[in-house]
Amino acid sequence: MNKTLRIAYVEFPPITYQASDGRPAGSFIELTRKIAVEAGYEPEFLFLPISRVYLYLRNGRIDVWPGSANVPALNGEVLETW
Repeated sequence: MNKTLRIAYVEFPPITYQASDGRPAGSFIELTRKIAVEAGYEPEFLFLPISRVYLYLRNGRIDVWPGSANVPALNGEVLETW
């Protein structure tokens, strides 16, 4: 059984966006899904406004956001990858 990984995404087509059927879509979504599954996680995508992404990252309500690096509001709050 896989552990769930809560992943936020925002409206930023074609990188990340919510498709007309309500499902997450975009190149970063597919890449993030593939990495999560290969690491043994079940991805759970949450479509959020950017301010909620920052809040949820800080308070632990989401685990991952495939978004921008060096966001001043998140300094010291998150681990970033290159």
